[in-house]
Amino acid sequence: QQGSMYPCLFNNSFFRSVQLETDCEVGATLFASYNTADLPCPAPYRVLTAAKAYEEAGVRMVMTGRNNLIVSGEAGADARWTESEMHASMVRHFSRYSNLPQWAVWLFAARKAVSSTLLGIMFDYLPGLRQHRQGCAIFQDTVKNYHPDTTDYNRHLLYTYVHELGHAFNLLHSWDKNRHDSLSWMNYDWRYDQRNGVGSFWNNFNFIFDDGELVHLRHGYR
Repeated sequence: QQGSMYPCLFNNSFFRSVQLETDCEVGATLFASYNTADLPCPAPYRVLTAAKAYEEAGVRMVMTGRNNLIVSGEAGADARWTESEMHASMVRHFSRYSNLPQWAVWLFAARKAVSSTLLGIMFDYLPGLRQHRQGCAIFQDTVKNYHPDTTDYNRHLLYTYVHELGHAFNLLHSWDKNRHDSLSWMNYDWRYDQRNGVGSFWNNFNFIFDDGELVHLRHGYR
C-alpha cells in the first residue's frame, strides 16, 4: 500500500546460481583471467574471469571442482570436433550431466572444430534430447589463429567463453534480437564494426550484457 514500509531480509548478492564445470582437451589451456586495462576500452577497468563476468550480471557460477583432461582421440582420427563427438564427451566427462532440468553447464576448452572458422559453439541441441543447452565449447587453436597477439587472444578467449555460456541461458545473438548496435557479450565485434567503424566495438565495449539481457538473466523463467 502507498506509504507503507516493507522490510526485506537480505538473501544474497545473486539472482541465480549455476554449477559450472570446465574441461580441457589435451594440448589446450583453460582461460584464466583478463585485465580490461590491457587494451583500450572504457572504464571501470577490472580483472575478469568468465565466472566474474556472470557475477557482475547477478549470476553466481559455482565451480564443480572437476577439470578433466580429454584426449583428442575422442574427436576421431582428424582430431576435429563434431557436435555429436562433443556431446558424447560431455556425457562421458561432465560430472553433473543429466537428462533432467538442472542449473548446471559444461564448458569444453577444445582445440579445433570440423569447421576451420568456428571459434565457439553451443552444441547441445541434438534430436532426442529432453534437456538442451548443457554444454558449450571454445576452439582455442582457431581463436589463436585469428588473434595471434597474446593480449588480444586472451581478451577474445574471455569474450568467447562468456558468449557461449550466454547461449546456455537462451540468449540470442544481438542481431537476432534486432539490437545490431548493442555493446554486449552477445554481439560480434566485426559485425558491430561493419556498422560503426573499425575498432569501434572494443573501444566502446565495457565487458557487460545489455539491459535486455540482464533482465532475461536475472528475471527470466526458471
